Amino acid sequence: MKKPSKRVAINKRAFKKNTIEQYAALGKFVEAFESMVHETRKISIKLLRRDDEHQKLVEIPFHHGAMTAQPLFHIMRALIADHLKQPYLRVKEAERNKYFGVLNEIGSSYATLIKARNRLLHGTWYVGSITLEDNSSKTFRLEKYSPNKTGMSKDELPKDATELLALRDHCQKVWWWLRFLNTCLPPVVAHLRIEKTFQFKDGAWRLMKGNADIETLP
Repeated sequence: MKKPSKRVAINKRAFKKNTIEQYAALGKFVEAFESMVHETRKISIKLLRRDDEHQKLVEIPFHHGAMTAQPLFHIMRALIADHLKQPYLRVKEAERNKYFGVLNEIGSSYATLIKARNRLLHGTWYVGSITLEDNSSKTFRLEKYSPNKTGMSKDELPKDATELLALRDHCQKVWWWLRFLNTCLPPVVAHLRIEKTFQFKDGAWRLMKGNADIETLP
């Protein structure tokens, strides 16, 4: 005779709190991710526009559904590279290389976040799962598998709101770096030049926020 399954006493108050936080954390990550992506769109449009009326035309292709996160970054990076080569700006090679170094640093984080976003939004979610070990749904189940040369492997994915918020924070940092990079693009006043805003130290680029506060990307 089959034994009856053991019933789990649900902590309803904690369950409600945890699941609300998990849904909210996912929304906050998506919001931060899209803000980060939009910043690349804004930089590209700024480099291409001639005036306000022309900007309206330039914006059309950048808001097309085909313009997803990765191509938007690639287009922005190429536009910045060509902008820096314009003879009238007189940007020396050493200075251009600083821009490229910062862009590489941003691009690495940006690509990591695209991968995380795709895994999250294309995974199968089980928010509110209850087990004997977790009667308040402190963690959620998220399943995503990837085919590879050896078969199928399960992706490593976040399991709670804290991990989702860490991804949100990562997006916000990249967005912040993109905004500062935008202010450094020539022509620009002396105190906003890239060497005043970004510094290469201990093998990594750092965003200078005052003389003492230095921030790196994760």
